[in-house]
Amino acid sequence: MSTKAGAIHLSDPRISYRNSRKAFDMGTLFDGIEEKVGTFAAIHCSKKICYGLAKAANGGYQAIEEMGAGRLNIFAKEWDAEITAPARFQAFKNLLTDCFQRDESDSDESKADIEELNHLVKTIRPALATGNGSEAATQLFALFRKRPFWKLHRRELWRDAEKSINELLSERVHTMADAAAR
Repeated sequence: MSTKAGAIHLSDPRISYRNSRKAFDMGTLFDGIEEKVGTFAAIHCSKKICYGLAKAANGGYQAIEEMGAGRLNIFAKEWDAEITAPARFQAFKNLLTDCFQRDESDSDESKADIEELNHLVKTIRPALATGNGSEAATQLFALFRKRPFWKLHRRELWRDAEKSINELLSERVHTMADAAAR
């Protein structure tokens, strides 16, 4: 495909280039895609627009995180700044909001399912203030990763945050910031 490793040439016959003049023109992303097989990429010059498109696509596209891991570092700083359960839960909730879209159109998620989730979160939440909070956070990550009606559109960020929590849990690092840097 190219002479340089990692370079993308839009003239490659395997690549279909579609230009869009509107930042949120979803038709450009999805027109004719049902007949296609393989991997798809949408490239935009604004990371905020990429994240917004991935969220709007309800998991149909994944946003690839920037090399500097800016959002992961924000999560780490929020986590390390406060050691109270409410503050750490807020950091987790902020990350959750940035990574997932709840599929409101799916009415199969019953009131009982939602109540069970809320009960489990309430049970786990106080332990976020115990030690570095990583044991409770690991449980929260597992709980939300398995939600059938939540669409993960920033997989890389979620996976890296989960890895950071596991680093903190293993005590190979002392802070979430150190874990994120690893």
